[in-house]
Amino acid sequence: MFKFRVRLSHVIAVAIALTMLVWLGSGVLFTEKEITPTIGERNVAFEAASRDAGPTSVRTLISTAQLTSPLITLRAFAQNERTVVVRTETDGRIRARPVQRGSIVEEGDLLCELEVDDRQARLEQAVAARKRAELDYAGAMELWDKALISDVELAERFENLSRTQASESSQRIERDRVSVRAPFGGVVEETHVEIGDFLKRADACVTLLDLDPMLIIGQVSEFEVDSLTLGDQANVVFLSGERAEGRIRFLGRDSQDGTRTYRVEVEVPNPNQSFRSGVTAEIQVPLAPVSAHKVTPNLLRLDDIGRLGLYAVSAENRAEFHPIDILRDDDSGFFVTGLPRIVQLVVRGQGTLAPGQSVEPEQVSALSSRGDSLALPGQGNAGASIVDTPAG
Repeated sequence: MFKFRVRLSHVIAVAIALTMLVWLGSGVLFTEKEITPTIGERNVAFEAASRDAGPTSVRTLISTAQLTSPLITLRAFAQNERTVVVRTETDGRIRARPVQRGSIVEEGDLLCELEVDDRQARLEQAVAARKRAELDYAGAMELWDKALISDVELAERFENLSRTQASESSQRIERDRVSVRAPFGGVVEETHVEIGDFLKRADACVTLLDLDPMLIIGQVSEFEVDSLTLGDQANVVFLSGERAEGRIRFLGRDSQDGTRTYRVEVEVPNPNQSFRSGVTAEIQVPLAPVSAHKVTPNLLRLDDIGRLGLYAVSAENRAEFHPIDILRDDDSGFFVTGLPRIVQLVVRGQGTLAPGQSVEPEQVSALSSRGDSLALPGQGNAGASIVDTPAG
């Protein structure tokens, strides 16, 4: 029978292995796990430490709210009100086309003219027939008054007169149809014929655009559509920088599929035909004025729950966080609501503040548009671009 002999080296190896396992397990089982505090917990600890510390030096600016009109801004494009292909109403050969592409025409201006051919002769023949029928009817009336003809014969003479009058009218209309005239004032966008071309009835002569007024078409969201009313004044800014004023003439009632937006049409006068159809534009509709403060973007902060706001100093020289809403913006800053009418805004040092923290405010007289140049009272304006205070 096989006998297993235990050697001293084997015992030593097993002992070392057991010792290593016990040492490694003790680190996993008995070492306390390090807990990383959350952002909220760190902020609470920071606020507690800030309240216990001495006052923090900050610079402040007194801001007074003023009436400001919020804007609804919509991306849009220009579109002419009418595009009409002007067509002939009779057959004939083109003898004149006095307009070119780009010509500005008024209502009734001649666009194309066909050869008269025998239309004038047929009209003169119809005129002569009508005059003869008039004389015939006048003579019949005299005979009827003397009871020399019957009522039936008089009615026949009147019927003949009516027939010749209708024929004259028809021939006159046919003769006038050789002149194709503009149905409205506008711009000739395209010409479809040349002199000498033969046209049939309903063939195209020119394409005419009606550019006055111009329509500016945008889409408004379901959250803002109820703020708009037919007839509201609107400002239009074109991609070229040109500006115009108009009024809302149409608000859609049916939303666009998938976007939940509604069509808005603003009518803009365009008497000089200067605005082109299809260009990109922006519609700005001012709403009822509300009290707002004007601030620079660098003053804005987020609190622990992600609200956008501003730091201010209370009457007790404590830091206060005020959540705000942005009404609108321009090149120099934001117009915001959510602040008291008169407020002492923190304009330097707000990055290290916590709500309730004790502060030592130092008022400044002005703040540059970049927020990096401040002026103390009596030192003049520091910086070239100054936001006036009170804001607005």
